[in-house]
Amino acid sequence: RRWILALSAGALATLGAFGILLPFTQIARAASLLLAIGIGVQMARLVLGQPAAWFRRSRRTVMAAVVLLPLVALLQRQILYGSIAAPRATPSGNAPPSVLLIVLDAVRARSVSAIRPELGTTPELARRGAQGVVFERAFSTAPWTLPSHAGMFTGLYPGEQGGDWFTPLEAGRLTLAELLRDRGYATGAFVANLHYTAWDSGLAQGFDWFEDHPADWMQVLRSSSYTQTELFTSLLDAQSVGDVVRALRRPNLWIIPQHIYDTSLADEIGRKFLRWHDRLGGRPYFAFLNLMDGHLPFPASPARRRRYPPLERGLADYEAAIGFMDAQIADVLTALERAGTLDRTIVIVTADHGELIDEHGLSGHAHNLYRNVLHVPLLVRYPDGVPAGVRVSAPGSLRYLAATVADLTGSDAAFPGSTLRRVWQGDTAARSQAFTEVRKQPNPLGNYPASRGNMQSLFDDSLHYIRNEGTGQEELYAYVTDTLESTNLAIGDRDGLRLRPWRDRLARLLRDRR
Repeated sequence: RRWILALSAGALATLGAFGILLPFTQIARAASLLLAIGIGVQMARLVLGQPAAWFRRSRRTVMAAVVLLPLVALLQRQILYGSIAAPRATPSGNAPPSVLLIVLDAVRARSVSAIRPELGTTPELARRGAQGVVFERAFSTAPWTLPSHAGMFTGLYPGEQGGDWFTPLEAGRLTLAELLRDRGYATGAFVANLHYTAWDSGLAQGFDWFEDHPADWMQVLRSSSYTQTELFTSLLDAQSVGDVVRALRRPNLWIIPQHIYDTSLADEIGRKFLRWHDRLGGRPYFAFLNLMDGHLPFPASPARRRRYPPLERGLADYEAAIGFMDAQIADVLTALERAGTLDRTIVIVTADHGELIDEHGLSGHAHNLYRNVLHVPLLVRYPDGVPAGVRVSAPGSLRYLAATVADLTGSDAAFPGSTLRRVWQGDTAARSQAFTEVRKQPNPLGNYPASRGNMQSLFDDSLHYIRNEGTGQEELYAYVTDTLESTNLAIGDRDGLRLRPWRDRLARLLRDRR
């Protein structure tokens, strides 16, 4: 019926236009709604003039969309992130080693038995670590995901790379994936943290195959402008009819930019990687796996998958999640062993940052520079180039991973920093202070250290220095013996005898770094 058809078309056009206008915060919501209604009225008038013709067009359009949209989505993904055809095989006899980088998101060294054998949380990492080099005091370059990952890929400190709270890694920075891709490697990434390691983070540079958001209709719905509004969140969280009425009485249609998605657990990421690996036909590869099970809210396993409210999260759930990841890593490495490729693969397992669980009265990360947020596991296994059974107690920085991989794969690329090979070979000249920084946290949900100003941190063999630019506060801890950093040695240092050398070192580093 012509009026029903016209009203339906007008309503849909209004909703569509308003949804398109919602992200443009420069336009007042009332103005956006009026403009959308105007578009809807014009669409209704067009349909009302020729209802039969528009009905036929809409029917053909819907049928075409049902057939073509999934195909278009698939082709777009393949064009952007990989080839449909399997990569050509390279003769394995002359092939350089493959590289498998596994990053355990938000896993602190304190909870990993490869670092603390008495725990028993990660038997696979402990076993594989004994087959290579374990760094007992490895430190991330940032207390949160994006700048830490970017540092591993580029060798750059957070202040040099561009990746920050609302900006991706700068294009044009040489990444490890770009280096190895240009040398003929297949490059693939399989990421679970879609907040800060998905395609829009800038970390996709150099990867021929990049798997992040699931390509399904539910993800499309989660990503729409309407689902990003405060109104949608309020309706979703409503516990009663009264909550619904209150949300609709004063609807808040401002966009809250966020990534809404179902987290892929470690077993899913492992299966995605192995499917890709099996198509390579012996070609050397660089694979990056980001596992997020250890990140809040700790979905420990498929059987225990649930979201823990902030007040319920605890150490037992956290370490159960770490144990689940360890078991999935065991499955991946065993599969590579059966395929006969494991010993030709440089395996690096580390974390982008750690986690606080009530230490210093804080939980989480990103908002502080205390030891348990920065101290991460790091092990390297490669029988042809890495000695077995070596444990390095000297402090080291994840910043050196890019230079280390370039060195072990025979590349002369000049990533900043030095290869960690020199450190495990005992070259004391290659040892350096581990530096970490974080920019002031925007719109914090509490009075955290990083909400007060930019922060920097330095580690040496025994001491850990922290400075907050916003408050001028300085902290100094004997982190080796005071593992929870409960005693601030800076207190009472009125003459600056302890702190002055650290201030000088930090000033030189900030001035001279590249």
